[in-house]
Amino acid sequence: MKKIISLLVAGLTALGVASVFSGCGKQAATQNPKVAGSFLNLFQADDLGFLTERDLESIACRYYDGYAEVNPYDGKFSSHEELSAETERTLKLAYLQKIVKTPQGSLEKVKIYNYYGTYNGNPVVTIYSDYDSYSSIISEGYEETEIAGVIFKNFWENQIMLFTAEDVPNYEVKGRVYDLKSAMECGLLTENDLKTISCAHFEQMTKKYPDNDLGENPYVGCFEEPKDKLNYSTKTEIKLAYFKYESTYPYNSIYDVKIAEYYGTVGGNIVVSLEFINKGCSFEGLGKTEIHGVTFLENALYSVKVYRVNNNV
Repeated sequence: MKKIISLLVAGLTALGVASVFSGCGKQAATQNPKVAGSFLNLFQADDLGFLTERDLESIACRYYDGYAEVNPYDGKFSSHEELSAETERTLKLAYLQKIVKTPQGSLEKVKIYNYYGTYNGNPVVTIYSDYDSYSSIISEGYEETEIAGVIFKNFWENQIMLFTAEDVPNYEVKGRVYDLKSAMECGLLTENDLKTISCAHFEQMTKKYPDNDLGENPYVGCFEEPKDKLNYSTKTEIKLAYFKYESTYPYNSIYDVKIAEYYGTVGGNIVVSLEFINKGCSFEGLGKTEIHGVTFLENALYSVKVYRVNNNV
């Protein structure tokens, strides 16, 4: 069951709203005060060092207590004082300003549904509001995901948010995304690189579509699973670059697309496959095609991307 959870994490400048005066003895309309700080999901909070593994275990314990019959982190929750009225007000003001872009909205329309504790002065909550729109609240879902070794099941990317008083900079596009044909034409890949990528993509599709007869992998044995993993920040940068340079679809949220597979790094360039979420479009196509003489399944033409960092963007 998907929950309606806020997603977007961005430091936004509060809009100036003119005070309303009346000559009939009425006071000026009260404005919400501006709040500094940033909301981070757990992936970001881990990447940026706001949470330790022990903190995440504590949060997971509280998370599983809310719905699961068996809590794999039972007893791991660290004791915390309840949120003060002042802190709740700050969180709601920040949510209006940073997330839903309604700085003068009503605090009564912002709800804190779960509180998971305060870690190094940073409260962790589930929060959303009546101002959330469909396009800004659907987040990437996972049957099971791992954050710093801690497992969260039936979890959505922005289901749990940490608030810090620090203004964390927005993610920036630091590179460029290429499809496989363009990557070859720009000299980013060799023919052997293409064979390795084809092998990896074929294995991925075979697992995803076990009931389809895709035939024999033409380059079996050419691919080895990468030993490293992409962190959340890099995944976000790739998705931002995709929407800036490659996407032809009328969607502009990084939460509309996910990194389905990471194939590794080739010549300093990151190779991934992308997958759209709940948008009625996909990168399907399981017939055969060729890219510079190397055999691929057709959907690799659209789904497999090469990310080159620091490309004078």
